[in-house]
Amino acid sequence: MKIEDKITNSVMSCQIALNQLEQIKFTPYYKQSLKNKLNSVLVELIKAEQNHYDKFFERDDNATDAVYSVFDTFIKKVSEIAIYDMENICHIIDAYRKDQKSIEGIVNKINRFTAKELLEIYKIKKGL
Repeated sequence: MKIEDKITNSVMSCQIALNQLEQIKFTPYYKQSLKNKLNSVLVELIKAEQNHYDKFFERDDNATDAVYSVFDTFIKKVSEIAIYDMENICHIIDAYRKDQKSIEGIVNKINRFTAKELLEIYKIKKGL
């Protein structure tokens, strides 16, 4: 990974962490020890936002929005997956690194069919 990519990932990760942790303030868990620790973390993340994210945004706000959106969507989608299924996701990522075009073809094939259509195709192939 290039240094620019590492910096971009770090800056975006801090920004997303800041936004996600801010949401905890509006839950019943935001009290006592967690509140104290979270407030300290948020202060540091806000500094990072001011030093890095805002500078990225000033350069090209459309590109920054696009990168943030992709990163945020990725985090949300990964968060939907049960932790015990993460190993499978790692295998998919490894396969993507080996053969991006094939994985994209598989994804497009799967996504163009509904679940019902896929079940029918499976039944036909299995002779059910």
